[in-house]
Amino acid sequence: KIGLNSRLDELQAAVLADAFLPTLKDATEARKKIAARYRNEICNPNISMPMTPRGSESVWHLFPILLQGERDNFQSYLRELNIQSGIHYPVIITDQEALSPTSYGKFPNAKDFANREVSLPIHPLMDEKQVGHVINACNDWGSS
Repeated sequence: KIGLNSRLDELQAAVLADAFLPTLKDATEARKKIAARYRNEICNPNISMPMTPRGSESVWHLFPILLQGERDNFQSYLRELNIQSGIHYPVIITDQEALSPTSYGKFPNAKDFANREVSLPIHPLMDEKQVGHVINACNDWGSS
């Protein structure tokens, strides 16, 4: 199956309405501040920052970067420094099993993105020291 139809029950909706939604604005602002620091302070030439189209604004649910270099090496390096990272786009849509019987094309740019993307931590409860630790780790990667 290609799709999924999923709905919240009343209990899930109540938890969202009472526990999550009142803090959403503050959490979004915290993520925006972290993203701004990452974008302004990470200056490793082997790391490309995400772009936001002119006239748009991101809530930075994720902070995906693109690497020039070995992704596994980068993630191992971060783990050694107790920094979590993620791969949120491991396979492009047209290569996923649900679409395997179809032929949509090769999409080299999408495959390149999927092979080089790593998401940095951007939790709204990260403090300045933790954000600085991620920035320093990114800037120091590959410098030794």
